[in-house]
Amino acid sequence: MATPGPKPSVAANREAMRRNIVSAARDLYVTNGIRHTGVREIMDRVGMTRSLFYHYFKSKDEVTSVIIDEYIASCMERIRSQFRAAVTRGAEYELRTVRGFRAYYNKVDPLWTELKKPENVAVYNCLVQRGATAYARMVVDFESERADGQGDPAADAARFEAVRIVALGMLNVLGFDQSVTDETLAQALHLLVVGMR
Repeated sequence: MATPGPKPSVAANREAMRRNIVSAARDLYVTNGIRHTGVREIMDRVGMTRSLFYHYFKSKDEVTSVIIDEYIASCMERIRSQFRAAVTRGAEYELRTVRGFRAYYNKVDPLWTELKKPENVAVYNCLVQRGATAYARMVVDFESERADGQGDPAADAARFEAVRIVALGMLNVLGFDQSVTDETLAQALHLLVVGMR
């Protein structure tokens, strides 16, 4: 007779339920739209009560925030690998970074398409703000590593804000003006990075 394995921990069960809720919300956002999906629809999809939903999340906005964070993590993983590979080979990394962002912006994904709709401008803006912040943190951390951790905290803070602002501009251009070339955006990024050194 087989011995039963260890029971999943309370934390693992909690995380699994949170994942189910997020997955259901993501699917419903694609099907119904973000604006037309409420907590009731998410609860029905998962098969839970209102009080149980609120045990795991404070609101639909919190669920949406988790979905945004997942998108950013996915994008940053791709950008981070391209960034590290290109930096070791010289200045071409700016162009690779821009192309990585452009590829992400042009990807055909039903949820991404939903996020870019005008009625979701607040969610989209949150995504862009968080994405620019994540990118700036990655660049400043990488530059600090290159300096063997000898960076100046005040200078790092200034670099972070400068990169974040340029990344915000770049993400907005990519989102709304596809006519701007990758080379033009890469040149702007190059000027910023050269100024950081």
